[in-house]
Amino acid sequence: MVFAAAWQSGLYVLVVIGAVSSIVGAYYYLRVVKVMYFDASAEGLDRPARSLLFVSGSMGLATVFFILALGPLMTMARQAALALGG
Repeated sequence: MVFAAAWQSGLYVLVVIGAVSSIVGAYYYLRVVKVMYFDASAEGLDRPARSLLFVSGSMGLATVFFILALGPLMTMARQAALALGG
């Protein structure tokens, strides 16, 4: 639809650039899908380092904490804004 609208507006150069960019992008994305699903795996995966597991786990817990704490924090911010006359 975007390419058709651009073509009707006379933006032929942009349509060609967009089409070529889409083809290049599709090549890279389809290549990833091909490697994931159709190629045989070369070797097994290495186990991640303990430090990486620790950092990933602690950041995940921190994210969950901030998501859960965001509701009360927003309530307090709203009350403070109302107290200031907003």
